[in-house]
Amino acid sequence: MARNLFFLLIILFVSSCELLDGNTTDDKIALARVDNNYLYIEDIIFPSLQNDSSLIIETQTNQWIRNQLLLKLAYENVINVNNVENQVLQYKNNLILFEYEKITYQNNIDFLVSDEELNTYYENNIKDFVLPFDLVKALYAKIPVDAPDIGSFRKIIKEYPDSDINEIRSYCFRFAEKSFLEDTIWVKLDEIILNNPLLLINDKSQFLKRNTYVENVDKNHYFFLKILDKRLIGETSPLSFESNVINAIILNKRKQKLFDKLRDSIFVNSKKGIDYEIF
Repeated sequence: MARNLFFLLIILFVSSCELLDGNTTDDKIALARVDNNYLYIEDIIFPSLQNDSSLIIETQTNQWIRNQLLLKLAYENVINVNNVENQVLQYKNNLILFEYEKITYQNNIDFLVSDEELNTYYENNIKDFVLPFDLVKALYAKIPVDAPDIGSFRKIIKEYPDSDINEIRSYCFRFAEKSFLEDTIWVKLDEIILNNPLLLINDKSQFLKRNTYVENVDKNHYFFLKILDKRLIGETSPLSFESNVINAIILNKRKQKLFDKLRDSIFVNSKKGIDYEIF
């Protein structure tokens, strides 16, 4: 009770000073001290939606004291404080460099990577693009067993590309719980058949070699998979699947080249004995 009264008196004192002076007083009001560290009333954060100022001050003061006492204990027991300070300084320097490099990067890099550049990098590094998983171009649909005209849908998805993709998309839009109908995009087989009985097949590469169409059913759903193209584990990944990765690699190389040039330029234009010294 006495503590709450103390905090309330502080609030009233600060408020009266503001009324008399027209603004906050220049004299800092200390709420707590741990060694030579002080917590002042101006350090308290007052959430706009809370009105109990005394409780806010008390809570934050107690928390500050606990943190300061813990920090004091840590300083007394950490053997190599200098090492910690060096790490903090290094982190600060790295953060400043990161922000500077980000600004320089955004203002001086051409972000457009041509198809020719993508293809050249792909061809020159083809051995780096060996697939650790199976890829497919495919149509996939998960349809409830009570959906209408299953027979008609089965026919058009099985016959694709000799059927109309718009009919397939229209049916899936109305009835499918899940579908993938982007027939020109390479996708991982495991991603396209997630939560499908096909996911339990042990040797999916052999399965892909033997099948271009498969249909499964359980008590609730039909699962339709029409395979249009495939790349198996150990084969070369297609350029279109790797283009985003290659694009990032090329931009990163441009970035590295820019900063290497920047560092060299700064060093060359700096004057030994004035900007830097070597002992």
